[in-house]
Amino acid sequence: MTLSKSAYTKFYARPFLAVISAFSLVLPAFATESVTANVSDNIDQYDQYTISFEHNEWERAASNFIDDVETAKEYVLGLKLEEKNFGYIAEACLSQLDDLASAASEAEYILNEYTVLVPKTQAAAPTYYGTESGVDFYSSLTSKATYSVKKLSITGNNLSKWTKASVDLVMTFLNVPELTIPWSLVNSVVSPDYEVYTDDIVEAWASLSPTIRTLYVKEGTTFKAIKNTAFGLVHPYFVYHYCDIDNPSTTKYLGKRTLPESSKSSQLAVAIYAYRHGGTLLNDKLENHIGYEWS
Repeated sequence: MTLSKSAYTKFYARPFLAVISAFSLVLPAFATESVTANVSDNIDQYDQYTISFEHNEWERAASNFIDDVETAKEYVLGLKLEEKNFGYIAEACLSQLDDLASAASEAEYILNEYTVLVPKTQAAAPTYYGTESGVDFYSSLTSKATYSVKKLSITGNNLSKWTKASVDLVMTFLNVPELTIPWSLVNSVVSPDYEVYTDDIVEAWASLSPTIRTLYVKEGTTFKAIKNTAFGLVHPYFVYHYCDIDNPSTTKYLGKRTLPESSKSSQLAVAIYAYRHGGTLLNDKLENHIGYEWS
């Protein structure tokens, strides 16, 4: 296929099993926890249509991210899901992508890959999920993605206290053990004879690989999307920017964390609230469950 947008964009117009890159710097001390799904979804029951993006260092900007999201939306529309009775999947994916684009005004993002999940059975429909306050809800898996978001920039006084080991940085996760990050885990990227300056910048990023479950209500013969829920893998990493312009930036990956799916009861509680208040599709992002604090 001729690429009209960018030489860094690859289209895969056939089912494609998304592969998450393995990073050699994962620390074995941090265990990866298993994802616990609430219903018996099997990813093998879905065809996976993926669009991938590759970027050089200079393309990592908000405008490029929004352009990539728009390209991903075009890709979703190009699958013509509505004509195949999967319009409910397109609705969920487009809403999620719009929500990611709006988040770019608040944080720096890099989109690597977006996958649309389409049931292999043409007659498939969202399956019964649960009932809340007399309303039946249905669910299906609708997408996967890999992207990164910058959560924190550290410089000046905070960097100085961190390097002196007077404080540690703690990465917190919803319902998952926190990750304490002493300076000793980060400074391995700095040469032994390098003097850390307060003008240096350390960026705290999270590489995210969420799977999206969408909850629906049935209206006649159609399904209306109510809520997108994210669960999956978080891989934190740091980018060290030296104030000495003769030195390049360096990257350090830390231990992975798997954020499990929220309980069915909590998802239904949010879904009924959204349904009772206008039915606006709510989008849950994995990065909303991640935070940093000094300890």
